[in-house]
Amino acid sequence: MNHSPPRTSTDSGGFNKNLQGLRAIAVGIVLLNHAKVPGFSGGFIGVDIFFVLSGYLISAGLYKQYSANGLKSFNLLGFYSRRLKRLLPALAIVIIASIAMLFYLLPAEEAKLRISSAPYAATWLSNFFFAYRELGYFDGLAANDLFLHTWSLGVEEQFYLIWPLIIFGLMKLTQNNPAPVTTSGNGLAGGLALIVLAGFAFSLILLKYSPNSAFYLMPSRIWQFALGALVFFISDSTRAQICFSRNTVSSVTAAQVAGLIAIGISTYWFHTAMPYPGFAAILPSVGAALVIAASVRNEGVPLLSFAPLVWFGNRSYSLYLWHWPVLLIVEIIAGGLSAKAIAAAILISILLAHTSYGAIELPFWKGKFSKFNALITLTSALAAIAALAVISHFSAKIEVVKSSKAVAVNSSTPSTASEWRKDRPAIYEQSCDSWYASSKLQPCLYGNQDAPNTVMLIGDSIGAQWFSLIALSFQKEEWRTIVLTKSGCPMVDEPYYYEIIKSEYTICEEWRNNLLGAIKSWSPDTIFMGSSSHYSYTEREWREGSNRIWTNMLKSGANIVTIAGTPMLKTDGPTCAFREQNSKRAGDIIDCQTHIEASKADKISRLLQAEAEQHEGISILDLNSLVCPQGLCQPTTADGIVVFRDNQHLSDTFVRSLVSKLAPRIQQYAE
Repeated sequence: MNHSPPRTSTDSGGFNKNLQGLRAIAVGIVLLNHAKVPGFSGGFIGVDIFFVLSGYLISAGLYKQYSANGLKSFNLLGFYSRRLKRLLPALAIVIIASIAMLFYLLPAEEAKLRISSAPYAATWLSNFFFAYRELGYFDGLAANDLFLHTWSLGVEEQFYLIWPLIIFGLMKLTQNNPAPVTTSGNGLAGGLALIVLAGFAFSLILLKYSPNSAFYLMPSRIWQFALGALVFFISDSTRAQICFSRNTVSSVTAAQVAGLIAIGISTYWFHTAMPYPGFAAILPSVGAALVIAASVRNEGVPLLSFAPLVWFGNRSYSLYLWHWPVLLIVEIIAGGLSAKAIAAAILISILLAHTSYGAIELPFWKGKFSKFNALITLTSALAAIAALAVISHFSAKIEVVKSSKAVAVNSSTPSTASEWRKDRPAIYEQSCDSWYASSKLQPCLYGNQDAPNTVMLIGDSIGAQWFSLIALSFQKEEWRTIVLTKSGCPMVDEPYYYEIIKSEYTICEEWRNNLLGAIKSWSPDTIFMGSSSHYSYTEREWREGSNRIWTNMLKSGANIVTIAGTPMLKTDGPTCAFREQNSKRAGDIIDCQTHIEASKADKISRLLQAEAEQHEGISILDLNSLVCPQGLCQPTTADGIVVFRDNQHLSDTFVRSLVSKLAPRIQQYAE
């Protein structure tokens, strides 16, 4: 990201405080969004603000150099070397320090799962990594990669590579314009307007056919950079200068306020369960453009030039770099992100940002290391990037050695955190769950297939976690078990936006409809169905969507048993259990407990129970008092059995430990 204090066409005295204030707002809402602070669900649009800002600032710098020195004398290598000196040193320190801290806190097999993107982050290619990586459904740690936030840095660096050439090309087309420099930007503005429109259209097309690519890749974001550039060339024209000189401060303030309102609305109302960027990205992008255009004269809203905001704006690049690794590492250390942990993470991020700004950014930007010529800078930077990539690669691929610190748990369970994650039911060794790849029904069959009685288990991965309990409760010769599951697919007849694929989960809807149409052909006696309680449905959608499923299920003549969704831990279970065990040895206290009354699962269970009472033949089976005794959910039991294999799925060992107690109760539903 371009975080250099900007000079503007009308502010020759120094950097623009208003733009620094805008930058502080952008990084602040990103940080609060990542910290899951209420009211900032759309804080990810801070990145969009940075894209528009970068387009404005880089284009302003390029145009002034071209205008002052002529096209032939422009030093392209000098431009690239300045970008590298500004951005690479701090990035390298953050990557190395974060990797070192992670390996200090966790065993190697755990740490390496969280840094798969490190080699790509080191080379500004992590946006490609996140756009095209293939994750398994249970690769939860990899989804919380330590360098996930660097995707936007990759987008910006790729923009820096091509943008001087685009501006150069537009300048060539308009260089014979006899108008003075103050108005010659108008010809460029027309070309940039075409880039904005074409780029936005391409973004919409890509969003439809490849949502992940649309979110992460530079071509679908270039219209936002071009919008920022367009603001510069329009505001730099003579007509605009006259307009600004005649404008009152109040009209400038009104434009800034309008832009800030657009940003505020986006921050509050937007959420990750919506297609993005698409049409939604217009609001924050235009909001940023309004603020920038109205900030040319350093006038307007006093808030933007408020000294603390300017201070944060100066350090926004370092703060952006540090905040995400710090949040994840604090979560590991504290056993979750409580309000105190979030406050600590924010404070640590600010302190690290201030330190790296003074000790790393400034020396390479304005200090003694800024004087190196372009060739030396580029050669050194390429060598540093290569070395950083190699270090990152071998850290992510490090040979795993069994940790001597492994948590001592019941000998019948796996003995390390990485093995706990694999403690899944047997159905995942077969091909009965194709996740979002296909809507085809792929039943897994168990027991005597000629048996006169049939029990079915259907649902998402939370329903599927109970497979061993159901199968072992009905293992007599007169029973067969049929399992049909689709991970991430709720047994609620409502559409929903699936963030992992960044689009509506139509495969789930098709699969669910196929399932409802085929159930009767299996002649089930009892159907157990289960889903997570943490889908983002409204209460009305939970009630109506569940009712539609139940109504269809009852047509089969079977007894219908809905297993209540289990609560989520506040952090990753195996990681917290490992830290908890070792903190006790060190005399520290790590709290891995989650109170069930704070869980959405408890609320949805009660809602479904009330709804089920209106149907004959529908039962709700709530086992959460066994999962979370006395209302406290923990990653392991008092006997050392692992309960959670991540932050929401139960280990198969734990489920099997309940069979002897629950089998008679389960069998009653088939009577």
